[in-house]
Amino acid sequence: MDQNEIVAHLEIRQALFRYCRGVDRSDADLIKSAFHPDATDAHGAFKGLGWEMADRLASAEGGMPRVGSHLVTNIYIEFDDADHARCESYVLAFHPHQDTGTPQLGMFAGRYLDRFERRDGEWRIAERLVVNDWSRNHLEGAHWPRGSSQEGGFPPGHKDRQDVAYELFPLP
Repeated sequence: MDQNEIVAHLEIRQALFRYCRGVDRSDADLIKSAFHPDATDAHGAFKGLGWEMADRLASAEGGMPRVGSHLVTNIYIEFDDADHARCESYVLAFHPHQDTGTPQLGMFAGRYLDRFERRDGEWRIAERLVVNDWSRNHLEGAHWPRGSSQEGGFPPGHKDRQDVAYELFPLP
């Protein structure tokens, strides 16, 4: 792997991480920063532009009082040329929701199959297909005292720009 490929790997990973941060913070602009404006996203029943999916995710998730988590692992990248790459990333997502009217926790394990393009020097997703490997839905239980914000001393996460991460990464 040469230096240019190492840099591209890091930039592609950053785009994936921005996407996950954006979903977990209900931040449509941050989600959009991972996609080119004309990028497509096949995301379950949704098939359309990545930027449209960003708006849907931010508005759908923003009403939940609990914070979810998207974890991206096993990022495998192959380059077709200096400006095009294919990427498979494993994702484990925890989605607090109230689809049935009562608080629940949906768990999703799958993969993002992405085609990345570098345009104007910036790597972003040009095409995404989300693959489901398994999912579960569990009722929300009591918090774990030692690992909680209530008793364990952890700052609570927020589904908006009030989250403590915005202190470390202020908006421009």
